[in-house]
Amino acid sequence: MATQWPLIAERLLGLLPTLSGWTDVQVFDGPPVTGDIPADYATVGYVSDSQAGTYSLMQDDDGFQWGETGTIRSQLTCVTGDEDGLADCRTRAFALMDSVETYVRSDRTLGGVISPAGTSQLDVEVVSMQSGNGSGQTVVFTLTYYTVT
Repeated sequence: MATQWPLIAERLLGLLPTLSGWTDVQVFDGPPVTGDIPADYATVGYVSDSQAGTYSLMQDDDGFQWGETGTIRSQLTCVTGDEDGLADCRTRAFALMDSVETYVRSDRTLGGVISPAGTSQLDVEVVSMQSGNGSGQTVVFTLTYYTVT
């Protein structure tokens, strides 16, 4: 396989449920495929309003290696049926994102899926929702990576 994108997405799918606080978060590969949306869930390689990610391959000047720059977009959502529950949803969402950020900062190769010469980082967008039906906090997080193959 030329691109590492699917391998990095698979790493995220396996990693997220193991992080601190994530045991009750349902993690989906792509869009949620259930009629019963859980209170806390995440999608990997899927964001409800946009693309799953990108990648670009380029041959290094030496002609022997390829560099890949890419993004994998994911979405973490915490919801409640309580119209005054936004603060609780925000607290849960940011605690969960702290676990993701802590891991990425401690291992920028994502357990060796990204080459030792590579790196990764997170960019985050925050969306709050509140209505008479409930409250929610969504955090769209984009893993940006560079790897060499």
